[in-house]
Amino acid sequence: MPTTHGEPPASPRARSPTPGKARPLRNEPRSRTDLSPAALPSPRRSVFSPAADAIGSELDLGLTGSHVVHALTPGFCDAASIYLLERWLRDENAYAVAQAPRIEARRLALRVGTDAVEDWEGVLPVGEVIVFPRETPYARALAAGHAQLLDRIDPHTSQRLSASGGGDARVEDLLHVSSFLVVPLQLRGTAVGFVACSRTPDRAPFRPADVVAAEALGARAATALDNARRYERERRTALAIRGSLLPGTAQEVEGSASRTAVCPPGRATSSAVTGSTC
Repeated sequence: MPTTHGEPPASPRARSPTPGKARPLRNEPRSRTDLSPAALPSPRRSVFSPAADAIGSELDLGLTGSHVVHALTPGFCDAASIYLLERWLRDENAYAVAQAPRIEARRLALRVGTDAVEDWEGVLPVGEVIVFPRETPYARALAAGHAQLLDRIDPHTSQRLSASGGGDARVEDLLHVSSFLVVPLQLRGTAVGFVACSRTPDRAPFRPADVVAAEALGARAATALDNARRYERERRTALAIRGSLLPGTAQEVEGSASRTAVCPPGRATSSAVTGSTC
């Protein structure tokens, strides 16, 4: 085909499309099969509740922990709790050693189904410090640095909850699970706490993709918790310094008094006894 003078010939890609294979326009919606794997939306995005978006929005340990368990329950799991190491809460440079005979962790937040935290205050109070032996999945998760997936709650936790429950039927239901997941909270390569999740037998057990999603959420939570802890420490320090710099209450000394007087010009005299003038 002859070309117009001064106009380059059309490239092969610019020619008419192959018959029977339509090309989508630039602004035309494309099907999911036209997208590359990297461009596809993450299938795990809807696993957690909208509370996951609030993680890190508050510089408060309690609120951050509450956001984490609300993000997990009841969509991802039926019960979730978050624990922070006591040593980490007391001193940022004091971490648990890998082979510690036991760990002490404080329960920061808890959620069972859609129950309010007050409903479980008598059995699983927030703020309770618990000692976990080395053979528990919690200690193993901290030492290994990766999640522990089990098909039941460990015997140590079962015995402890049964003893503290006092025959409460809810505790027995809480222990009757088909899948149990412990995810360490890691900060700069060191575990500072963990999240425990469980599913009841009427739900499918945790899959490897669930473990990956929970570990990603745990990484976000660890950073948010560290920011909140640092803020609370700095705030306490600032308040203590401010309190020490405030002027003290004025004190009166008995037997002394002071007074002032204004004298006309040329009549100023001083009294050695009273300290007044005129």
